[in-house]
Amino acid sequence: MLEEGIFDIHCHIVPGVDDGAADIEETRKLLEMEYKQGVRNIILTPHFRFRMFETPLEKVQRQFRLAEEAAADISKDLHLYLGCEFHANM
Repeated sequence: MLEEGIFDIHCHIVPGVDDGAADIEETRKLLEMEYKQGVRNIILTPHFRFRMFETPLEKVQRQFRLAEEAAADISKDLHLYLGCEFHANM
């Protein structure tokens, strides 16, 4: 069953893993902006690109959990999912 509200299917809100949100404070501000605009489901898509963005999966997952905690503080109906913007070639 799909969740209610708008879906953002591509964003760089995971803090400190690519050229998106630099830290959890910026992540929180971006999540609040999304929520105020009616977004209720966000697929966070940090970059993965060989020789450019090769953040270890463990770090991405750890930082994603921080984003989930921030989302929970904003509202129980703000749902985050971890995806990836994978560059298959240069």
